[in-house]
Amino acid sequence: MTDRPSRMTRLKSRLKGEVPADFLRAYQSAGNHVQALHDELATDALRQRVDGLDAWTRPPGAQIAALGGWHLEVLQLVADVLVDADEQLSPSTAGFVPPELAQQAHTMYFEVADWLRIATVARQDPNPQIRRALPASLPWLDVVHVTEHYARCQLLVADAVSRRLSVAVSSFRLDAAGEPDREHAVARVNSALAEAEESYGYLRRLYPESGPIDMPTSAANKARIAINSLHGAGQLLAIPSLALGTRPWALPDTGPHDTDVRQKLVDTAPDVWGPWAFTDHDVRTTYQMDAGAQCELDTHWSGDLDSAGTLRSWKLMQESILNGAVVRCDAGRSPSLHYQQCPWAPMYEARQPLFVHGRLIGPFQQFTVAWEADAARHGSLLQLVHGQFDNVVLAQDDWVPTDAPSGSH
Repeated sequence: MTDRPSRMTRLKSRLKGEVPADFLRAYQSAGNHVQALHDELATDALRQRVDGLDAWTRPPGAQIAALGGWHLEVLQLVADVLVDADEQLSPSTAGFVPPELAQQAHTMYFEVADWLRIATVARQDPNPQIRRALPASLPWLDVVHVTEHYARCQLLVADAVSRRLSVAVSSFRLDAAGEPDREHAVARVNSALAEAEESYGYLRRLYPESGPIDMPTSAANKARIAINSLHGAGQLLAIPSLALGTRPWALPDTGPHDTDVRQKLVDTAPDVWGPWAFTDHDVRTTYQMDAGAQCELDTHWSGDLDSAGTLRSWKLMQESILNGAVVRCDAGRSPSLHYQQCPWAPMYEARQPLFVHGRLIGPFQQFTVAWEADAARHGSLLQLVHGQFDNVVLAQDDWVPTDAPSGSH
């Protein structure tokens, strides 16, 4: 890929509605840390084998480290292959990707850092305290309009994950040793591997590499099913007891897929996460003293219809602010600016392309978030609000402009 796309490439990408892939390539480059951890885990596995340990008998920390390493490797692999496959299948717009593909890749990349930390800590701690729902799930996004191009990219992802699982299987060691639980675990692991291989094989029999794809949505869904199956089987290789529904650690799962967000332990900032997490620090105390504001916030928070998405958005905001990808619009001003709708969040400006709550925000575009009641489902959703705040646009599919807010201050 050239460093600077030609004028014709930029024109073609604009006509197709594609977005620059530079920020995704940065995540790709950072994937070197994933490979380094993979090599370290492979060395650990060899040492454990020399010590007479297998996948069942190695310490819980080693099992969790192995699962974390596999999960983050698949996260990185899915995202990398999506980006590379787009360039392979659409070289005329190299350096740009469809927005739905960019969003899916970014969502995968975003979870890598957390699992890199979990796996690294678990390598050093024989009995780590992990608060994640296991087996782990891949953060797939729903794509409203699936194109043939997107479906082909998904098929190439399935190819890559299948190859990677084959490597993991070749180094798997688990001796049943005549123990009923272990024999049952071995049988379940082998069954999961056979199911994953058949799911992938069926996918490729339906959609050979050079064949047409008449129903791209169906093809993409089947590819996702196959990838999930391959990914799940790999987790059982790391922690075979998961096949029996047991865990090698004591703490209950409280991962990002739980429904009650208030109980989440956010490892990076446990004292910050809570109902007021999105509220501007400069005015938080004022609103906390307002009984009406407290009641409004509690109503939205307790009725959150997408708790996992809310948590992901908050964590993404923290990461983006720390690395300079997002700044406040009122930097250096006094008094500060905030959006006068619950949860009274600051107004931000992006300094590089990023996805916030499922929407692509371009450089120097301003945005914030606000709770919106969903009467049909009897709950609330955190919505993205973007614009220059003199003509605010709610995050809807048609991007219909609304009147200016009555008061940022």
